[in-house]
This record gives sequence, structure tokens and C-alpha cells, in this order.
Amino acid sequence: MSVTSIMSHNLEYLKLLKIPVWQVRGQEASEVMAPILQEEALPIEKSIAISSRVIPEVASVDNCAACKLHAGRTQVISGKGSKQSKLVVITEAPTFNEDVAGEPFAEEAGVLFTNILKTIGYSMDDVYITPYVKCSPYQSFITQTEENQCFQHLLTELNEIRPTKILLLGRNVAKYLLKEAKSFDDMRTEVASLEILGQQIPVYVSYNPYQLLKFPEEKRKVWKDMKKLLE
Repeated sequence: MSVTSIMSHNLEYLKLLKIPVWQVRGQEASEVMAPILQEEALPIEKSIAISSRVIPEVASVDNCAACKLHAGRTQVISGKGSKQSKLVVITEAPTFNEDVAGEPFAEEAGVLFTNILKTIGYSMDDVYITPYVKCSPYQSFITQTEENQCFQHLLTELNEIRPTKILLLGRNVAKYLLKEAKSFDDMRTEVASLEILGQQIPVYVSYNPYQLLKFPEEKRKVWKDMKKLLE
């Protein structure tokens, strides 16, 4: 693909995500994109190794009552998408709307994430999306004990799918899985890895669609994050 084609493609990404871009009539895409591509130079990436844990015998996720979150849920929100996918997206605990809908990314968030995937040539059918906690905590805060209980269900999914890339969407899921006390933007710029059945799988971090609905100005950062998945 030529440089001109790449620049035009990048410009379409920004427009799809409704990121403000000023283009004067007759102006080449390369002229518009050059200053944008120079923004927010990322620091040198480093690797964080995260070893998976031994999975004890746990109840089926659909019948799980291991922690108090089960008492307030409408239903368990398990993963959706292709289990043959090479990209697993791990998102935050279910919202109230997701608890009612029965799947991750309900309503506007689902539309937005569909468009985000389009920017890298993916569709919802190409990924497997699952929350790191399976029951909606909208009536209480999530404790680390509850996160640890649900982690066993998440590992079961990852061991079954065996992805080649993992994308973490949101501050809480990134903080828990990466075991980091750093800022969210610092976690976004690091390359981590999660060991699944002896294989080190690269892990990337970006914004959750619900965050972007509240703070649309962060969409340009997401575009930069998503491009890493194509490297």
C-alpha cells in the first residue's frame, strides 16, 4: 500500500470515529495526517510478564454463586463472539444495561465499538468479547476477592480459545490483570504478556467504549492504541 493510500485510510479512520479533523478543499490526506501522526509520541515500551494461575475446580459460570455479586444480577454475562478468534477483548464488569441485555457492550457502546473495530479492518464476528467479572456490580463495588473468584472463569475462557492477542478495555480490568498501580495512560503505552498454556500472549490496553461516550475527546488515543494490534 502506498504512503498516499495509508494516509487516506488513516483519515477515514478518524472520520468514522467522529474525531474532528480539518481538511481544506483540495488538501492532500498526507498534509492533514502529518501533524496528527506526530502527536503524543509514545515512550519506549517495556514488557511485563503475567503468569496465569492454576485453575481449581469451579462451578459452571452460569450457576456460579461464589461471591455476593450473584445475588444482584439478572443473568451471568459470559463472552460473545467466535471462539476461533485470535483476538480476545476483555472488558469491564457488566453495566446495568448489559445485565438486562445479556451481553457485553449494549446499545451505544456496542455501536461505538463496532466502529472502532472497523478502523483496523475487524468486525464483531472477528473477535471474542468477555467481561473480566461476569456479574453486574451496579449495586455495590467490586472487591479483589470477587475479582479473584471470577478470574478462574476468565482463565477457563482464555485456555479454551488460546488467542494470539488480548485487548484490555478499561481502567479496572487493566489494573487487575496487569497488577499495576500506574496511571491508565502509562499502562496503555506498555506491552504486557499473559501466559496461557505455556505461551506468552501480548496484551494491549485501551479505553472502554463507555469511557469514550463520556469523554469523546479520548477517541484519538484509541485510534493510536488500535493500530498496535496490526503490528
